Amino acid sequence: MNLGIRILSVQIKNIKNTKNGIVEFDSKKKIEEADFRLDSSDVIGIYGPNGSSKTSMVNAIDILKKVIISQNSNKNVFTNKFNSFEFFDIITSNEQTASIEMSFFHDGVDKRIFFYEIKFIKNNEEKKSVIINEKLTYKQYDSKNQKWSKESKLIEVDFSKDLSSFISPLAFLSSMKKIDKNIPNELVLLRGISNSKDSTFIFSDELINILLRNDEYKSIAVAVRNMKIFAIHNMHVYNNKSISQIAANDAIPFFYKNETENLINTFVGRFNIFGESKLQISLKNVIYEYFQEIDIVINKIIPNMRVKVVDLGNTILDDGSEGFKCEVVSIRNDVQIPLRLESDGIKKIISLISAMVDVFNNKYSILIVDEFDSGIFEFLLGEILISFKQNAKGQLLFTSHNLRALEVIKESIIFSSIDENDRYISYPRISDTGNLRSQYIKRLFLDDNNKFAEQIDIYDIYRAFVKAGELIKHE
Repeated sequence: MNLGIRILSVQIKNIKNTKNGIVEFDSKKKIEEADFRLDSSDVIGIYGPNGSSKTSMVNAIDILKKVIISQNSNKNVFTNKFNSFEFFDIITSNEQTASIEMSFFHDGVDKRIFFYEIKFIKNNEEKKSVIINEKLTYKQYDSKNQKWSKESKLIEVDFSKDLSSFISPLAFLSSMKKIDKNIPNELVLLRGISNSKDSTFIFSDELINILLRNDEYKSIAVAVRNMKIFAIHNMHVYNNKSISQIAANDAIPFFYKNETENLINTFVGRFNIFGESKLQISLKNVIYEYFQEIDIVINKIIPNMRVKVVDLGNTILDDGSEGFKCEVVSIRNDVQIPLRLESDGIKKIISLISAMVDVFNNKYSILIVDEFDSGIFEFLLGEILISFKQNAKGQLLFTSHNLRALEVIKESIIFSSIDENDRYISYPRISDTGNLRSQYIKRLFLDDNNKFAEQIDIYDIYRAFVKAGELIKHE
């Protein structure tokens, strides 16, 4: 199913310790210059010291995804509902509001760039953050004059205003009234639903259906619907929470997608690592197909290793439905061992493979991974990144502390800085024979004006350890 959606940029404001930060994919410049060839990968690695807001970007994208799909009703998709209490802690402590903006390119008959911005405000009494504003604007490409139009507002929803004025522009409401005079009442009802569920107004099925009823907005409605489907099925986000479950030997997230020309079915769930898993009987074939896909790739990444799922028989699930029991094992030299005994790095790779396969082969899919290098041998990390950079079709955004990537995909690296008002910056162009890793380390230690990290003095570290030791009485 060709959704034609590609992410161009993400901007965050007042998220954790970031006042302002923006990340832009290479696709953004290409699209703005009317180069619509999207047949190559689009990779970004975010590097920087601990506490420099690398994870803030991943958290923001994860929140945006959850908001967009918050009214999704596809039972095959396991989704974490937008957690307004969790987001309260992510907003900068001395600020009351935060915002996330993502720009999308829709590669349809009418080529458009959409800008979706969502704003949150703290509710200090209930210790949660709620959506206060949503806005969707766009630019359209004029193929006759070969230029982009000025940015136009499709719709803005301001929940702080009363029912008579919470939607703008007036031209939108006027156009909708001509189609059906009851539409304004439908929009008021939708506002109430969105408020009560902490969910999106703009990406709701109800608004999309309203747009589809108006010929003036039909093509835009298709793009909005495709952006929502993209977020559900093609936007794979692995944050620290998902990865920590693997490290804790708790669960391993899995993703499997079956796609045809007109339909996408996505199955997202978790395997219990510590012992057997109990799953719906309807997922049995999906699970076996999923591990066939994993097995093809894992054997090339980690030679002489295979993985499979062992069927432990049928069972009855807690809700009374029919299920089956299974356990995931790895195989080395014909010896089977439970997957829980493998390293965190291997378990992490296994959980990511299916999403990686999707992004590798689909130019309209994206994988976002926090601490991609965690537990993964640096040489293997480099080989995976080289393969993605040279041969993949989709998009990859990851954070990392491992400097190996600076050597293999140096033109795709963004550094998190110590400037809270400009968190993500690109390093000046390095020649093909230059070493970005060496240049970065040199600047960290020798450049008095460096924006990448606070200066670190090895002798200060030595003295601090000695001084701390003096607080402890030794016999």
